[in-house]
Amino acid sequence: MSFVSTRNLTSLPAALPVQLPVAWAEASAAIIETLDDPELPCSVAKSLSTLLTFDECRQILYAGESRPTVVFDSLQEHTHRSGIANYVSNSYIINPTYRMYRSGKLTGPYRMRDIACFNENDVDLEKYRIIVLPTEEIGFVTEGMPAGNEELCVGLAMPDGTCAMISLSRKRSSKGYMPEEVGRIGSVVPFLTAAFRRYWQKTRVASSPEPKGFKLLSPREREIVDLLMKGHSTLSISLRLNISTTTVKTHRKNLYAKLSISTQYELFSLCTNALHHRPAFQA
Repeated sequence: MSFVSTRNLTSLPAALPVQLPVAWAEASAAIIETLDDPELPCSVAKSLSTLLTFDECRQILYAGESRPTVVFDSLQEHTHRSGIANYVSNSYIINPTYRMYRSGKLTGPYRMRDIACFNENDVDLEKYRIIVLPTEEIGFVTEGMPAGNEELCVGLAMPDGTCAMISLSRKRSSKGYMPEEVGRIGSVVPFLTAAFRRYWQKTRVASSPEPKGFKLLSPREREIVDLLMKGHSTLSISLRLNISTTTVKTHRKNLYAKLSISTQYELFSLCTNALHHRPAFQA
């Protein structure tokens, strides 16, 4: 069964001139400064807000047939946690961006209204926990997620066949995201791709830390450290471990105290430094 239309996959005329706002220069500098920092996804969201307006920025990692990982969501106190959980568990499979990723076509910016093609007769609505809404760009809404939005999706090719997908959503309008908005995003895709590649490489290297004081951590706290170093947000960890965001924050507070640190950046630095100072293997 098919859920993705290939009729309008060219989202931007190649000859369309693009002029970036002055604010982008300062915002992109912030990205450079956080390349090796867990705050990079937040810097990316802030930088994109200088190019176009949106209400929410969500950053997701697709990796083969595995369930997607929600790395970042701009809504700190997320009011749609059940919707995110339903998406990660079920409906991502029929989402146009995931289908494009699996077909090797998710690179660059696409308006959701241009790539969505949904036939409710081909889908078990209850299985995927979706609500059919003909007025929606995608044709349906995952149960628990907000309705009435328009979405711009940006695919960034990562190493080993993975893909970072940035979703920018806002209240739906008659015209949707304009060509000049898509053009501005498209012009910075190579820069964003390079930044995310560096970020994923760094978080993978630091994914098995053994810093001083690590032995004091409980198994759950160790698990959370590992997920943090892989780039997971508080929301993503709560969904992955099936615990509340409040519980995740409590574990983070406790493990910070045990490691004598106060920020995620310090945790990242601590783990990376510990890795760099491990003795080399000798035969």
